[in-house]
Amino acid sequence: MFLMPISGWFYVMWGRCSVNLFEIWEMPRPLTKDNTQRDIAKWIHVGASWLRLAALISHIGLVLRPQLIKRDGLLKRPL
Repeated sequence: MFLMPISGWFYVMWGRCSVNLFEIWEMPRPLTKDNTQRDIAKWIHVGASWLRLAALISHIGLVLRPQLIKRDGLLKRPL
């Protein structure tokens, strides 16, 4: 859960562009530009997003299976 925002921050800080907050304040860049580390952070960020998507799809599937196939009223219990 923390891997995606942290790797995104590293990706931006090691990259070419900087973070400009509402066109008012430009976030300081404590890291120097490094293409190799930027690419590593990018692929960690992309991999973490695919893992989060897989977790979301599996959770939806784990709820829909009892509701639609078994028809045991799983969604009525919390309500």
